[in-house]
Amino acid sequence: MYNFTGASFRSALKNGASALEFYKDHINRINVFPVPDGDTGSNMSATLTAGLPINGDARASAHQHLGITLRNIADGCFWGARGNSGVLLSQFILGMAGYLDNYESCDTGDMLHALESGTRSAYQSMTTPTEGTMLTVMSRISTTFNEQTAPLEDPARFWESVFYEARDAVQDTTTQLEVLLQSGVVDSGAFGLLVIISGIWASYSGTRFQNIDLGHIPDRPVLRTNADHQTSTVSGSNNHWGFCTQLVVGDITASVLDIRAQLSDISESVITTQNKSSLRVHVHTTEPAAVLEYLREQGAVTSLNIQNMDQQVYSPPVESEPNQGVSLLAVTQDNFDYIFEESGCTHIISISQGDTLTAKDILQTVQNSASDELIIIANDISHDAIIKIFDKASINNKTLQVLNSHSLVHGLAAVIAFNPFASVDHNLFSMSEAISNTLSFAINKPTETACSKIPTSPEAMFILTLDGVQIDYDIDIDSLLQRAIEAHSTNDCPLLTLFRGKYVTPEESSELARTLESRLPNLSVELLTGGQVESPYLVSLE
Repeated sequence: MYNFTGASFRSALKNGASALEFYKDHINRINVFPVPDGDTGSNMSATLTAGLPINGDARASAHQHLGITLRNIADGCFWGARGNSGVLLSQFILGMAGYLDNYESCDTGDMLHALESGTRSAYQSMTTPTEGTMLTVMSRISTTFNEQTAPLEDPARFWESVFYEARDAVQDTTTQLEVLLQSGVVDSGAFGLLVIISGIWASYSGTRFQNIDLGHIPDRPVLRTNADHQTSTVSGSNNHWGFCTQLVVGDITASVLDIRAQLSDISESVITTQNKSSLRVHVHTTEPAAVLEYLREQGAVTSLNIQNMDQQVYSPPVESEPNQGVSLLAVTQDNFDYIFEESGCTHIISISQGDTLTAKDILQTVQNSASDELIIIANDISHDAIIKIFDKASINNKTLQVLNSHSLVHGLAAVIAFNPFASVDHNLFSMSEAISNTLSFAINKPTETACSKIPTSPEAMFILTLDGVQIDYDIDIDSLLQRAIEAHSTNDCPLLTLFRGKYVTPEESSELARTLESRLPNLSVELLTGGQVESPYLVSLE
């Protein structure tokens, strides 16, 4: 009896991925459900390819243990899943992997049970499973052999039977969904799954997948103007398709069922796939910020990808425009928005004292940017929780990277080092280097905690912090800063920048600068109006 091994099944799936890539454009052309955005083939191909990296470890490629091999493929598909169809495909493979976890090899009967497990997993991932889609094909192939008919032992004949059952199911989708009947096409996701199966069958039969008859599949492009008379899947959207929002939530705190139920109240096309402690979420929504704000309360959000489906549906495919360059997006406060803008920062989100940075603030700014690549500077450790969601995110095909500066002083040093004509990687390196070469001090009045550590007259004292940590205190600001410069400066001719607070007069700051320069002849002092409320001075030392 033939047994499927890890190496043979991985090779068959790779052939399925090749077939998917071959038919990708055709699958895109017949994509009308749930959104006529022409990307089903691309999404399925990207998802399966993520589980089968071309440059993967050669030892992993030759691994004979079926369970381990399929688990590795499933993990890759989970993290690389794209779009409605890609997330469903990854969940199907995860379900198969779950059944075969402990199998070093398996026969066709076990493989059929794995297909059944994958089907259950895919159905369970959706709030409202829809027939006439990829789900229907999964269901049909998992019942290829009924109780009276044992699975064929020969692998090629087994996958041949699965293929023909899938092909019939694909043809039937046209009559199961009205939009498919009106458009004269089969479901694109269902057809994509058929293509994968054709590649697997071809691998085990020793033939070329191009020679396999996929049935009567209309090859004419489906005009995207069909979207004008197709109802949007997003409720209350006035026929706007909204945003396809995908992300992963790690270390989830709530049950998957509770999360799915909550998401169903604020979005549509909800698909959730779980892999260990991580949950991949796919939704269609007109308010992606509301989805983000909810999900970041449930765990650590990563792998964010948001695409405007209106642009995908109504905009005809065009060649990519030239890259508009790299832009900076900084979160600032007080008068620092003006300083950052004058220093070359492209986009500013100014947060007033007491206000909270939200996902909506960032999304709106990114969507309005003309750049394809953006670097986000946080400037405040309190913003980390929301900012880190957007690290390595993709928003309407714009890629984002986060640079944690944790202070306005460090953030400004990074902005000054920024070069809009250099690459993102080059800028991240040079900006990080600028932060490491800049000391960020703050002069504050002592808090209650700090007062307990000051021996006399704490109300008359000022405290000095370095990167948020108290290092000194004194009744005189000039003495505090002089000691700090002497202790921490490594330059023969240091540059000190004083950012004057809201309640410090220009005369007071000028006098402080003169005093410091008279005491330290090699020191240069620059004065700027920061306008910060809590600190009389923020200080940069280079």
